[in-house]
Amino acid sequence: MDKRGLLRAASLYVKVSDTMRRERMLAAWNGMRGATWQMRIRIVQRLGGAAPTPAQMGVLQALMSDQGGMTPRKLSGCLHVTPATVTGNLNALEEEGLIERTRSGDDRRVVHICVTDRGRERVKRWRAIFEAELQKYFAPLDDDDLRQLSSLLAKLGSGTVRQRSPPVSSIKTTAQEDLKPSKRTFRPSLQS
Repeated sequence: MDKRGLLRAASLYVKVSDTMRRERMLAAWNGMRGATWQMRIRIVQRLGGAAPTPAQMGVLQALMSDQGGMTPRKLSGCLHVTPATVTGNLNALEEEGLIERTRSGDDRRVVHICVTDRGRERVKRWRAIFEAELQKYFAPLDDDDLRQLSSLLAKLGSGTVRQRSPPVSSIKTTAQEDLKPSKRTFRPSLQS
């Protein structure tokens, strides 16, 4: 085979291997999406349609981790989302009677958010159902499988967090305090 033929063969090999990698990545993505979707459907069925969205559950858990209540700004910092995203979730949760907003006595512009007793009871029920489904869902995997899966997902997740966060210079705000990252980071837990 001459030099030109070798170059064409090498080029073809790279194209085939790139195509195979793309197909594997797509299959992995669809597998992850499908795997989590199946569990979400089972949880919604068990809750009878009263299931919170994953974002709403994150808001409730973050609020329950802080006994004194939080401001929307502090909550958005804990969850690493925009205040607008938090506001949409808070509106839905307030409508359900799961949280309440109270204005600060010192500064009427400041709003504190707390989980209501009804919200706490719902979260306990949701956690129990979620934990039971989690046990069933991961039953086919042994501890080594779970460790490997966790490691792979952590490896994927470490790149996506950096990509999602906008550069501070792109954030438009009037208060420099808004640009400081929250000192508190929320980590979901199954414990009440």
